[in-house]
Amino acid sequence: MEGVVQIIRDPVRNLLGDNDKLLRELKNDKLLEEYLNSNRENGHNSSDILSREQELSKELHELSRLRSIPGLVLEIETNLELQEFENCYQSLKTLRKKLYENEFILNKSFGLQQSVSRFVDGLHVKFVHQVHEVCKAFWKVQDDSIALHKRIKWGKDDVEIEYSAFIESVATLFFPEGLVDSKHWIIDDMLLADLQENVRATLKSIFNDHIHLDVIVEKMKSLIFVGKKEIAFSDDKDFLILKGVYIGNEETTAGTLSNFESILLFLDHTSPPGAKSVLVRRLCPVLANDLLKVIKKNASGVFGPQESSVKKKALRVNCLLEKLLNSQEDMSKAIASEIERLLTSEELYVHLQLEKIFQEQLQELRMLFEDENKNLVRVEPKLVTYQTGSSRNSMAADGMTNKNLKDDETEDWGWEADDGWDDQIDVSVEGDNVSRISKKSRNTEKTDDLGAVEDNADTEGVEDGWDDAWNVDFDVEDERKSMKSVETKSSFKVTSLSKKYMASIRVFSQRWKEKCGGSFDEPYYRYKLNVLQTAYMGMCIPYFGDDWCQLSRDLSYIHSADRSFSRLYELALNYLDFNIRTREKICDTYVSQQLEEFEQNESNPSWDTTITELLPFIHNEVIGPFSQLNNGVAQECITKFLKFLYQNCIAGKILTWNIISEKNSENLSEFISLIFAKTEVTILPHSKEMSELREKFSFIGTFLPLHLKDIMELFYHGDFYLFTTDEIIQWIVLLFAETPLRRNAIDDIREIRNVELE
Repeated sequence: MEGVVQIIRDPVRNLLGDNDKLLRELKNDKLLEEYLNSNRENGHNSSDILSREQELSKELHELSRLRSIPGLVLEIETNLELQEFENCYQSLKTLRKKLYENEFILNKSFGLQQSVSRFVDGLHVKFVHQVHEVCKAFWKVQDDSIALHKRIKWGKDDVEIEYSAFIESVATLFFPEGLVDSKHWIIDDMLLADLQENVRATLKSIFNDHIHLDVIVEKMKSLIFVGKKEIAFSDDKDFLILKGVYIGNEETTAGTLSNFESILLFLDHTSPPGAKSVLVRRLCPVLANDLLKVIKKNASGVFGPQESSVKKKALRVNCLLEKLLNSQEDMSKAIASEIERLLTSEELYVHLQLEKIFQEQLQELRMLFEDENKNLVRVEPKLVTYQTGSSRNSMAADGMTNKNLKDDETEDWGWEADDGWDDQIDVSVEGDNVSRISKKSRNTEKTDDLGAVEDNADTEGVEDGWDDAWNVDFDVEDERKSMKSVETKSSFKVTSLSKKYMASIRVFSQRWKEKCGGSFDEPYYRYKLNVLQTAYMGMCIPYFGDDWCQLSRDLSYIHSADRSFSRLYELALNYLDFNIRTREKICDTYVSQQLEEFEQNESNPSWDTTITELLPFIHNEVIGPFSQLNNGVAQECITKFLKFLYQNCIAGKILTWNIISEKNSENLSEFISLIFAKTEVTILPHSKEMSELREKFSFIGTFLPLHLKDIMELFYHGDFYLFTTDEIIQWIVLLFAETPLRRNAIDDIREIRNVELE
């Protein structure tokens, strides 16, 4: 291209420089003479000639504007040879401006346009590649060392280039926004896509490796985290060198701190500020965290009654770290401050030792689960005491209230409501002596306890006719038994893991207290013990998998053996509650499907959901597994589940209907009777709550298919004593249409109940 420009440039300059010669040449030009003669013959006048002359003059003037382009090209080539990169940058930018200003001239010839575009785009590529090569010459990264050349000699003339000035210039010229910008003129002004992509990729490499220093940062991290290395730093006139040498023996705390010091010194001596800032921002947080871990892990070697050389070195390293962090205004100094507080506080030494004991204990817990064989051993728990019908959880026999398993007040059917009916079946004998009678249920062959009876000699032999009038059995001895605490002692199997866990925690507690000496901090110890219990529970759940029942037995045994595991007890209750709620949701779905079937096909409903899904699930997933727990826990869990099933799942959903047809009253009665029969739990003693729960549920199935007259007859005889006034009315409204007979029945119910309340 340069030769072509030279061939065109020299004749044009010679011709335009001598006007007389130009006129002589024009007079002697045969073509011009023929053209003029032709114009005369064709009648062209002088005005046409002048017009043509003006066009040629204009075209000549336009072409003369391109005379500066060869000079700029030569200037760029010269600057590249002299390593004058800033001048080269400005010359190339000026060349682009000239081409843009004369774009209309170049566009007249497609060939000329393509030739010029490829040539100038090639200058972009050559310039950027040469800058990249110079950047790579400053850093020498090898397997075990990093060297920064403060200055280098480059090119044929060995031009000296200083790293600090050069890299700042590159950052300013090519990355003014702090990133690779595709809209920068060095990329955007190029026309050929392949060359443009080449420049973009090269600039990206320059930015990542030499401005953002990715390669250097990764190499330094590898030096930091590879063990058994001694890292040395040296600073001379022309080099900064960071070198790691493998050592045969184990690393010492002092050696590790020396490595940190070498790396921090390398960062501190790095220039210019831009490169130093990048290294500090990207490496100092990592170094600070690792330094803190080293100090905590090797607390015994760093701390002591007297200041050691290791501690002094740690303080020196931290001061250097803090200096580097302070050089960046927006960087957090929290870790450096924490390290300083750690090194200057005498009280923290004990806490670090305790933290080490805790971490070792946590690792020991993990090792307990490496044995996948769950060996079972039979144990004899302590006597478990629970009160019939109470909400006290007897899982650990410690008298703690199970708040997790206790039902919300919003779920109560009002069984304890004072609606006056209790007074109707209470018998007052001799003033203060009150006895609760038990009434035979119409739906069961059992006699359920209704309350407590005080054994008083004055009540015996009283014949006032009330017993005969109410047709009740008065059994003082049975009532006394129902009020006694029931003691059960049943052996069950637990995994060997539970015993290993308790033994491990005992060792932890002993080590902790020995280390604390006279400064034992009970709250802090309890906190760490709770964390260990939580961690153990978290490991147990995936370890036992679907065998949640065995896990519950293990947790029950652990807490009954050692009451200090209060957190584990709480987590066990939550775990049980989770399993109950999960099964409640599944049963709720099955019941909803069956009730929907009754509503849609009341004449001939399908019972498949109940027979094949609901009842097997209750037997296999609820009553069966929960019955394997300790008696008290099993009774509590099953009672809670059945209360949900009877109250929320079945009765509660039915009460949301608008009306119960005669056919559906029969379907629902049969459904309730079936559920009642298949949810009998015979292996556990029945509490008062369980007895009343089942009696009330069974009685719903009894009165559903009855006529209003029969239901009122039951009411007059006191069979609705477990129902509130509003409940009775709600059922009657659902079962019967609005008639005077229904209104009279409702009025009677309200009147009788109100009288009883008064």
